[in-house]
Amino acid sequence: MLMNFKTALGEIVKNQASFTLFTAPMGWGKTRLVWELLEENRKIIFICPLRSIVDELSSRENSIALGGGDRSRAIKQFYQQDKSVLVSTVESFPWEQVDNIIEDCNPLFVLDEFHLFYEWGETFRPHLYEMFRYLVLARARIFALTATFEEQVKEKLVNDLKLNDLSSYFIDIGNFQLRTDPSRVFDIRDKKTVEDIFLCHCYLYRRGRILIFVRTRREAREWKRKLLKMGHSCSICLGGEVRDFIKDEYIDKKRIVIATSALSHGVNLRNIRRVFLTYEPAEFMKAQMIGRGGRFGESFKVYQLANNLIESSFISICLNRVRSFIYQNTVQALGYIF
Repeated sequence: MLMNFKTALGEIVKNQASFTLFTAPMGWGKTRLVWELLEENRKIIFICPLRSIVDELSSRENSIALGGGDRSRAIKQFYQQDKSVLVSTVESFPWEQVDNIIEDCNPLFVLDEFHLFYEWGETFRPHLYEMFRYLVLARARIFALTATFEEQVKEKLVNDLKLNDLSSYFIDIGNFQLRTDPSRVFDIRDKKTVEDIFLCHCYLYRRGRILIFVRTRREAREWKRKLLKMGHSCSICLGGEVRDFIKDEYIDKKRIVIATSALSHGVNLRNIRRVFLTYEPAEFMKAQMIGRGGRFGESFKVYQLANNLIESSFISICLNRVRSFIYQNTVQALGYIF
């Protein structure tokens, strides 16, 4: 008799000194799967780079959140409960106790949004990569989750694992796949046109919510100031302020959301039917941004800056210019020249 997927996965992650990478579409239910594994792996440590995800998971059954309070109390509770998931950011976890924790209860370490341990760990948050390497050297049981894992990053990972002789398993049921594909994706060659189309939607589109991604905090604040001045209800999500944004979201869901890349991971917004990208992020980040649309099965469209398109036919160039002309004049006719 063939084992079902969950049973087979449970057997894999039981292996000592092992690393398992599980890649599945955005919104597939990877986190839910972790809690299902709790039946066989009664001690799980869930590590995530994003505080917003830790906050969301802290209310789940058998969850113990490790925050800025008394960490020793949380660790003690983790030991005492029959089944428990210790949820923490990378920075909040007591890494000096890892060897003792592994020896005492041999937990399964779950690394959520695993691509960020490399993408961010090699740039502005080196602690992410360092702590992953620490777990590898400690020969822990590691279960890594992601929806977007680029091939060149996978090559680095494979080399890291080879150097430490860990058993490794790669399970891919949907890399760079969305829960709901956009009904249309419009590639636009200049930022001004993307912004003009966005403004037209602010005035005219009422069937759902609109999400626009901008590069900088300053740009996001400037957009909020302009939209409020124009009489449009909007909210803003910036790095370091995601927790406050989520609280406000529960109280009052604004029709227009302005965000930096801080909103690209771990936040599920309802009824996002238009997504605008005003700059060209890395591929993994772009996929995550687009994946904020249609999070609950809604139909949505994407308007993205695609200035780096290598090939453009004469017809597509003409269509882009006509589209730009139409939207610019529409915005002017609506009484606002951007």
